[in-house]
Amino acid sequence: MAADHRAQAGKIWPILVEVATAKGKMTYGELGPRVGVFYRNLNLPLDLIARHCKRNGLPPLTVVIVNADTDEPGPGFLDGDDVAGAFTKVYEHDWAAVKNPFALFLTT
Repeated sequence: MAADHRAQAGKIWPILVEVATAKGKMTYGELGPRVGVFYRNLNLPLDLIARHCKRNGLPPLTVVIVNADTDEPGPGFLDGDDVAGAFTKVYEHDWAAVKNPFALFLTT
């Protein structure tokens, strides 16, 4: 059965918000087990989140997910933002005021 990347994004969103609110970072390897996805397969749900943020004028929330070796986000998720500026925007944003846009894809 094919993975529903929207449902995976729905599981990932609150974790990213939690990390951003704590002004932290999380590796792909740490995120994967929390949502039941092999870390190398996180790119599609993270891309959905990144595109949602861009389309809706939100800071790039996916920047908080970093490579374990470099402690930097993947280059594809910044879309031209400098890393330090992206972290500042994400950390300063009021994520509690933003509903999980993928929540409707979650099953109970």
